[in-house]
Amino acid sequence: QWKLFFADKAGVFEKDSQQFKITEIIKGERRLLSEKRSAVVVARLRYEYALNLMQKLNISMNRIGLDFSTSN
Repeated sequence: QWKLFFADKAGVFEKDSQQFKITEIIKGERRLLSEKRSAVVVARLRYEYALNLMQKLNISMNRIGLDFSTSN
């Protein structure tokens, strides 16, 4: 399961800290809501692996029409 979130402060960490704030878009009863949460970095990837992962995620998350749902 993939989740899309936005890192606060453009993803810049505080000095000597692995914690940061994220904003996640969640489904409410009648509309989309944004919810702030705390996050912690638990691992880091080497540049080559991170670039490859980003390319693979971009392909799977940008397919038009997939995972689209409507409520009546």
